[in-house]
Amino acid sequence: DKGLTFTNEAGNITVKDDQAGETATEKTLTYDTDYVATLDSTTNKVTIDFAKYLDSLQKNSTEEFTITYKVRLNENAVLGQTGNQNKVELVYKNHGETDSKTKTPDPDKVVKVFTYGIDLLKKGEGTNTVLKGVEFTLTDNTGKAVNVKKNDSNTFYTPGGSSNTVTTDDQGKIYIRGLKPGTYKLTETKTNAGYVLLKDPVEIVITQTNATTGGAEATVGSKPVTMQNDQKNSGSKTAEVPLTVVNSKGFDLPATGGRGIALFTIAGIAIVAAAGSLLFMRKRSK
Repeated sequence: DKGLTFTNEAGNITVKDDQAGETATEKTLTYDTDYVATLDSTTNKVTIDFAKYLDSLQKNSTEEFTITYKVRLNENAVLGQTGNQNKVELVYKNHGETDSKTKTPDPDKVVKVFTYGIDLLKKGEGTNTVLKGVEFTLTDNTGKAVNVKKNDSNTFYTPGGSSNTVTTDDQGKIYIRGLKPGTYKLTETKTNAGYVLLKDPVEIVITQTNATTGGAEATVGSKPVTMQNDQKNSGSKTAEVPLTVVNSKGFDLPATGGRGIALFTIAGIAIVAAAGSLLFMRKRSK
């Protein structure tokens, strides 16, 4: 699937001979020696050729192999119930034959990887004003940073990237894509002038309710919310958690030694002078 990425390296693929001939013991084949893995990045197709190892086996032997490989979600992944399909087919030739045979798994054996997201809108209190340039940090339930990769003005993808800071765009929006089910916290670290930072982090919990269909539900601050369709793939349900965050208006205290302090000092002198004048006038009147 275009939403899944395979990186061709030894740590991402394992081939095991489950019986290993007469010894009937498991054997792990050596990457780039017993077998060769190639990747066609145009079709996102991985081919594993272990003919060299097969040639080393006794004739007419029967083997059972397990091939395990790892793929990673990327920015093309569909959120919600459509899922990202991970499909396998076996193309092989028997010894001495020239025609290849193809075997595909049963439909119920096709694996789908599901992922979810957050759709955040940032507004000012009591108005329809959206707030640009507001920053949050994204962490999991343990406080560990969830790093994201930014590809456009308001869309952040995980996994990937080297920072867990997300920032609102001109429309006050943030889209976070590629989240697995779990608990996440958005902590506000920077807001617009005249507004007060949120006192507490916003806690979002995404719970997968059906591992087969990708159905999910969510809460924000312990309150249930209705998940919406994936905005990039409108037919995919229970994809994003809608979230509106409102900043309260506040006031800025003057800096020490600044103009504000000077104004208070001048006002204080004026009050003292006025009090002195009143006292002098009372004495004269007596």
